[in-house]
Amino acid sequence: APVKILGRWGFVNKEDQIVINPNYESVTDFDEGVAIAYRNGKAGLIDAEGKTLLPFRYDSIFSQGDALVVVSAGKKGLADRLGNVL
Repeated sequence: APVKILGRWGFVNKEDQIVINPNYESVTDFDEGVAIAYRNGKAGLIDAEGKTLLPFRYDSIFSQGDALVVVSAGKKGLADRLGNVL
């Protein structure tokens, strides 16, 4: 579950233990094993272990069916939930 500690977002497990350190400005809930997170004003994609799947270089990322839409400098592209830009 997402948790905000000292103004930053991370994640805790069911035992209320921190599993992803609060390093993010904002996060989404996990969906199909990934979450969208923002760091330094840029969006990226992380897995349940906190590993970066898509680098934090996008203006925004949002879900569109089975794919993710990545937006950068007004241009849109698609990515899968494994971090591959399509």
